[in-house]
Amino acid sequence: MPLKNPHALRCALSVPLSVCSIALSAHAWAQTPGWGWSVGQQFSHDSNLYRLPDGVLPGSGQSRSDTLSTTSLDLTLDQPLGRQRLLGRAGVEALRYRRNDELDHNAHRGELRLDWETAGRLSGQLRAASARALRPLDPDAAAGSQARNIESNDEAAALVRLGGAGRMAVEGLLGSRAVHYSDPSFDAAELRTHSAGLGLRWRPGGATTFGAAWREARGRYVNALDDTDRYRTRALDLWMTWSATPMQRLYVRASPMRARYDQRSERDFSGLTGALAWQWQPRGSWQVTARAVRDLGQDAYLERYGVDDTAAQALPGGHVDDGVVLTRVTLAAQRAVTAKVQAAVSASWTRRTLTSVLPAAAAAATAHDTTSQLALGLRWAPRRSTQLGCDASAERRRADGLLSTPYSARVFGCFGRLAW
Repeated sequence: MPLKNPHALRCALSVPLSVCSIALSAHAWAQTPGWGWSVGQQFSHDSNLYRLPDGVLPGSGQSRSDTLSTTSLDLTLDQPLGRQRLLGRAGVEALRYRRNDELDHNAHRGELRLDWETAGRLSGQLRAASARALRPLDPDAAAGSQARNIESNDEAAALVRLGGAGRMAVEGLLGSRAVHYSDPSFDAAELRTHSAGLGLRWRPGGATTFGAAWREARGRYVNALDDTDRYRTRALDLWMTWSATPMQRLYVRASPMRARYDQRSERDFSGLTGALAWQWQPRGSWQVTARAVRDLGQDAYLERYGVDDTAAQALPGGHVDDGVVLTRVTLAAQRAVTAKVQAAVSASWTRRTLTSVLPAAAAAATAHDTTSQLALGLRWAPRRSTQLGCDASAERRRADGLLSTPYSARVFGCFGRLAW
């Protein structure tokens, strides 16, 4: 995958390699205008499905480890319409567990985006996305719940830019998001948000672009235990991109932010968030990417919108994290072993700040946990329309057991995809 593809960078740095291969393949088949579709089959084994501490067994009738079968169908659309361009992507998956069949479910994801421009200096994007998937099985998230919990994400965004390809451009962004859970024990975590932003983009010339934007979001937890809990976040985004050559690109963002809650004041935050992302191709067969992110867990702005400075290019979905603040550092590398074989390796480290009110003490408690992950992957494309591959990953969390529990897990899987 060419390094200049922003989807490749976002995917390699934010999701497991096995999932990344599916997303990138679907995106690659959409490069040629028109329709495209693919089918895939994957088998994977997880040594600690419920992310439980070592030596702890799940509830009666549940197995600690399991083998998962994932059958998928993906459709893509890339259609020019005069000055406009319509892009779409949709996929469905049937996930079946060998032992924990109570977790069997069907997932879907879809996104439709319109890139538009006028004969003058006005352009923008309209986007809608929907995703339905199993929330990561973390028993700490809801009083030890281990039931199947389907997380649904529905999003819409509109971006308007005045200035076109000139040195100075003004941008405005509106967005909304709704998160729903099928497990009643997560009712208090269901979320509705609306966001708006207004900013400037300046290209002084050469390889550098600067930007500044004011971003504000208002949200509410619609099923909070006592009443609807509303919150407000305000941030000033200051960012820069530098791309001296097609083989190298740097993105830096610093965002002073403030978040305030009507009820859960222990989650209030004032401080600096931001990101650093770098992509580099030192030689023809290598691609290296590095990324550091610090953001709020519930919004995870950059985690969901990627490293591109155009927020309307968001990927669908993105799980709501329980951490008030999360910091994540990721390093990934890919190498073309031969013309048809690619190898990949990635390592990530995540630190979360967690808060909760302990009923016994009637006071807020704060804790931290850190999670590290190492992943390896191998891809073989015997033909342009066929891809085979395997992935292996090891994950470990360290925690004090107060608001989060430690665990370790290993995942191994292989897949095959066929495209037309």
